[in-house]
Amino acid sequence: MGFITRICEDRQGLYGEAKGIASQIAACPPLVVQGAKEVILYTRENGVNAGLHYVAQKSAASIPSEDLKEAMSAFMEKRTPVFKGK
Repeated sequence: MGFITRICEDRQGLYGEAKGIASQIAACPPLVVQGAKEVILYTRENGVNAGLHYVAQKSAASIPSEDLKEAMSAFMEKRTPVFKGK
């Protein structure tokens, strides 16, 4: 299923990889990270089909967010977005 994407030599290497992944996640819009976590937990409890319907609803609800507008503006202006969780 692709859950193992990296092998680390030691604990220090593992912590370095984990911090790198955490930094990538922290750079994402807070609403998206929260939504992804909710979808994962919902799918785990209710199955893939129900999870797909749930993610469609979550995605539709996030369209009017300020963070989405910021992401699109930052992309067009070729700058790093500043997300506010709104």
